[in-house]
Amino acid sequence: MRILHVYDQQRDIILFNNKEILVDGKPIFFSEWFKKGIIAIKDLLNENGNFLTFDEFSLKYSCKTNFLQYFQVISAIPKHLSIIAKQSDTFVKSFFTSSDNIFPLNEIVQIDLGKARARDFYKLLNSNTHTEDQDGPKRWSEILSVNKESWSKIFKLLKNHLQRH
Repeated sequence: MRILHVYDQQRDIILFNNKEILVDGKPIFFSEWFKKGIIAIKDLLNENGNFLTFDEFSLKYSCKTNFLQYFQVISAIPKHLSIIAKQSDTFVKSFFTSSDNIFPLNEIVQIDLGKARARDFYKLLNSNTHTEDQDGPKRWSEILSVNKESWSKIFKLLKNHLQRH
């Protein structure tokens, strides 16, 4: 969760697929730039906090891009995001570039995002969400004469039936 918290704090300065950095009304993504390690607005800044010139950019990253594309991106970055990028001390690129698909949910539980399926997330949500008796069975128990054990059997049967179909 700490990694996710760091990501959450820095999501505004991510360069690609950022809803505030638009070229022709669409978020940008350049795989060439991404492969070269250009992930955040901060990657386009020099040590003084100013945007790199096109020549500096070309020397630093050796990307196959032209100056028009570079300046489109620079001009699409809102001023408030460039200020946030200048003020940020560090940026955890490994969250975005790591080929390791293991996501630490907490100190004990880790999820392999490459192998996880919807049912795995469903189990995680249900194990944390449904820890008390549900309101529906409580209300129905008032009307019908069904005890807690019977409800448990009903839900197990329903679960088994749903898993088979």
